[in-house]
Amino acid sequence: MRGLKILTVRGIPIVLHWTFLVFIGLIALAAGTGGLHSALTALLIWAVLFTCIAMHELAHSMVAQRFGIRVGSILLTPIGGIASMDRMPDVPRQEILMSLAGPGFNLVLATIVFWFIWWLPNVEFIVDPFNPFRLQDVMENPTLFTQFTVLLFKVNMALGLFNLLPAFPMDGGRVFRAALALSGRSYARATVLAMHVSTVLLVLLGLAGVLVENPLLVVIAVLLYFAGQAETQQVRTRSALEHLRAEHLLPQEPLAVEPETPLGELVPRLLEGVPRHYPVVSRGRVVGVLAHPDLVAGLAREGGTGLPVSDVMRPPVVVGAGDPLDAVARRLTERGAPVALILDGGRLVGLVSREMLEALARQLDQSGA
Repeated sequence: MRGLKILTVRGIPIVLHWTFLVFIGLIALAAGTGGLHSALTALLIWAVLFTCIAMHELAHSMVAQRFGIRVGSILLTPIGGIASMDRMPDVPRQEILMSLAGPGFNLVLATIVFWFIWWLPNVEFIVDPFNPFRLQDVMENPTLFTQFTVLLFKVNMALGLFNLLPAFPMDGGRVFRAALALSGRSYARATVLAMHVSTVLLVLLGLAGVLVENPLLVVIAVLLYFAGQAETQQVRTRSALEHLRAEHLLPQEPLAVEPETPLGELVPRLLEGVPRHYPVVSRGRVVGVLAHPDLVAGLAREGGTGLPVSDVMRPPVVVGAGDPLDAVARRLTERGAPVALILDGGRLVGLVSREMLEALARQLDQSGA
């Protein structure tokens, strides 16, 4: 389990990552040196922040559900929230609506709170564009209620505006990518162009963090860059494979093993230097798959050579011979699986691994296919 499930909204579990739980403890420990009041204040600040982040992700998720996209969970980590979806929208207009839902919610809430603050007496707050989470002015307010209200405004305004920056894969970057796709570009080309723009913006964000001595901005810029690069590669892979089907990888003669086969019998195959995966078949029926990482991990255990395949195999991911390879790549990513078995009329005819798809996509991408 990745963390602690705190509640479920519209069938979507909201989970606190275990690192977030440790982070809360560290905040409380550090703030505790200033007394109980400081510790409680620090915890309140982070509770407000991540409640707003959870609601931001819920707004995305509810729009995604309207478009028939399954949302597995919302994971809250010390650096933000992640909505786990089985896919991103294929239609640019849907992606725009889904991307704007999160920051739109934050900005609407911030506007409502601002007008409420306007009528409150003796309220102090400052919005610093280089440090939107500046909290000194929050603590200068006379009551806990006004402190909470100002904090709610600042957090939602910062989340809304920051997420609208056109840095892929942030919400603004996704809107920019979808707008490029609406202009007639392919999704792959639109993603690459959005990532180019994003790289420039993230370099500027990192430099701003250095100039104002805010290391958090530098960390965010670096994390967003690598996240954008990873998603860009996934999009390019799917684009390169979208015209091919699983049957184009055939004929194959997958080397199947039985559940009772000792792992030691497969050691010679490891010496070939190429990751190999094995369908597990019992009495003519596919019952699992022995992935290369599982084989290596099993052999590394004490007495591993005598372990039967059934002890380390995993449930199979099954695809049809007529399934498009871009859909196969997406399914492997969603399931976190290294390999899928290809069936044709219920008969095992081959397998497809991430390595195969990545190698094929690279060749097609380099040739301009």
